Amino acid sequence: MSPGSAAGPLRRSSRLLEKKSTLTVQDDADVTEEDSDVDRIPEPPPKRRRKNASKVSNQVARQDTTSRGRRKSLSKLPDMPLDILYEVFSHLHPYDLLRLARTTKAFRRLLLSRSSITIWRESLASVPGLPECPPDLTEPSYTNLLFDPHCHFCVKARVMTVMWACRLRCCKSCLKDNFIELVDIFRTIGPPSWLKPGAMLPAEQINNRLLFPKFKFDELLERIAECEGDEEKLKALEEQRIQLVIDQEKSAEMLEDWQDEAKHDRYIDKLQLRLRRQHQIFARLCALGYALDLQAMTPEMFDHFLDHPSVKQPKELTDRIWNNIKESMVAFAESARADRLMRKHAEEYINRLELIRDAVSDYLSQYPLWENLPSVADFSWYTPFKDIIMNRERGVFFGKAALPPETLNPALDKFVRQWQLDMRRRLYEMIPVAARPVEAERVIKRVKEEFVNNEGSSAETTEAAKDEKCKEQEQILIALSLATTWFRCGHCACLLDYPRVQAHRCLKTGPAIKVDRKTDADDRANAYNIVLKEFPWNYTGDKVSYDEEARAAAEKVVRAYGRDPKKTEAFDIDIYSPRFACGECSRDGRVYVMPWRVAVAHLSDHRGKDVKITLLNDRDRDYAQDRERDYMKAYFSDVYKIWGCVRCRGDAMPLRDVLEHCISEHDIQYPGEEEDWDLHPDAETSLGVPAQAMPYPEAALTTPIQH
Repeated sequence: MSPGSAAGPLRRSSRLLEKKSTLTVQDDADVTEEDSDVDRIPEPPPKRRRKNASKVSNQVARQDTTSRGRRKSLSKLPDMPLDILYEVFSHLHPYDLLRLARTTKAFRRLLLSRSSITIWRESLASVPGLPECPPDLTEPSYTNLLFDPHCHFCVKARVMTVMWACRLRCCKSCLKDNFIELVDIFRTIGPPSWLKPGAMLPAEQINNRLLFPKFKFDELLERIAECEGDEEKLKALEEQRIQLVIDQEKSAEMLEDWQDEAKHDRYIDKLQLRLRRQHQIFARLCALGYALDLQAMTPEMFDHFLDHPSVKQPKELTDRIWNNIKESMVAFAESARADRLMRKHAEEYINRLELIRDAVSDYLSQYPLWENLPSVADFSWYTPFKDIIMNRERGVFFGKAALPPETLNPALDKFVRQWQLDMRRRLYEMIPVAARPVEAERVIKRVKEEFVNNEGSSAETTEAAKDEKCKEQEQILIALSLATTWFRCGHCACLLDYPRVQAHRCLKTGPAIKVDRKTDADDRANAYNIVLKEFPWNYTGDKVSYDEEARAAAEKVVRAYGRDPKKTEAFDIDIYSPRFACGECSRDGRVYVMPWRVAVAHLSDHRGKDVKITLLNDRDRDYAQDRERDYMKAYFSDVYKIWGCVRCRGDAMPLRDVLEHCISEHDIQYPGEEEDWDLHPDAETSLGVPAQAMPYPEAALTTPIQH
């Protein structure tokens, strides 16, 4: 027994010797016997180098990324069994199938092979109402025509119009280069004359032009050349091509009908989605405590809700979408709440204005539009309606008053007369004392003195005072009617004479709606905005003022006319309708001619300049008026705001607009003058008179123009 046999495992040197004894040397032919007795211990293998830890981690990361990418790759998908692929692909939409065929060469070979025709047919059959594929198209090309909105020539995106008969989509920029007209076809094709090339080609009508695909025409030319002039072959070709075009046009009609129906279906689907989204948003806002505010929305506010960008989208409302739009929708609900509270605070004034409007609307409709009458807002502010109704204490509401016309109209007549007198006095008091007529001031002073001295006197003395009062009103009217009395609008800066100044639209505006109202005046103003959308005349007191520049310009015009500025009324000049020429603007052989009101505004604009104004003689005046009639026929109906709706008694409009207004707003098929529309009291100019200077050649006039 060897010394270490019972003592446990061998030492390392003994294990190596034992391992040496088991080595074989049969494979080495050069080993000798004595060499085999030599103790040869094999060397241990070299140690592996320690690698950098960062390099190892990066390599592992790359391997993981590569492996993950390989796991997600679809490159092996075409290698799946065909029956499984066909079953999956047959459930795809045709456009998805087309895009899949464009992803890789393998899918292209698979899906565009003839054996895959059943996939395309099953996919196309899944589209509701879609006609069968025409015989002149393959299923993939049919799908491309139906669903891929790109130009077939330049591949431009979003070309939505399909030329169904031509089987093409074409953008506007490619039409000129890729389509020809019928006259070009006849010019190119030449004999035989009996041939009908237009009927042998598919066509599309665009902007009243019949266009033919150029490549189809080139193909037809090749087919005609192949016939080598053989009449029978040409006739057979003609019949074949005509029948093909007929078939294409029939299928084009079917496809157009399908497209229209599909558009309608998509519209209905989007509409239903919008309605569902509206109800869902409405319900969520109600759950947040805005139910009362949303239910009290006005039609205008409800339209704003429907037009809100977050509401009108045709998408289902999910929790994620609601979290994204919640802030903006709550802000809208807060505005609806503020609007409801604003209307609640103004409800007494709303009630009172509605009562006055209902009482006077029928009365106003009995009078022509051009007559100088107060508006509903003026009735509420400048007549006894103000004290009887408008200034009653808060908390008082009025029921609808059913007063007969025989009782109401006499009272309204009295209100109107008093309103007219009060308005004249208000305007007269705007005129500076130095510019007032001497006679008017003398009569007014005498009336004031007699009123003080005769207070409490007999009936006879009272009648005399009334006569003096009438003279006073007459003098005030004369002063306002003078050609030199002009007012300027503080909003649009236009010049206004009497009585237009009482009907001017800018003078019937007021403060905008104040949602955060603070005072009783805010509630009253809000009520005017809500009910009447207009205010009493010069409600804020700063809308109109007397214009000294216009008075000086008018004096110059009246003197050029040969009259006394202190005594000449506007009506006196309107009778003759003179024309004036501006010496400052008339240069280089052209004379600028204008009516007298335009001349006043024209001269007042040349502030600080001594502009000469010339009155045209009778011959030149007639010449200018004849030219104006020809020019103004269409211009009046298109531009000048001189007409108004009799039923609304609203703003002045051009004739075209007022006719459209009567048709759309009042459902009047054939609006009539005076009955439905008429001259407006705020007309920019008189009928047949231009509202601006018009140029004429100096050689056509005989009046010497002062420069």
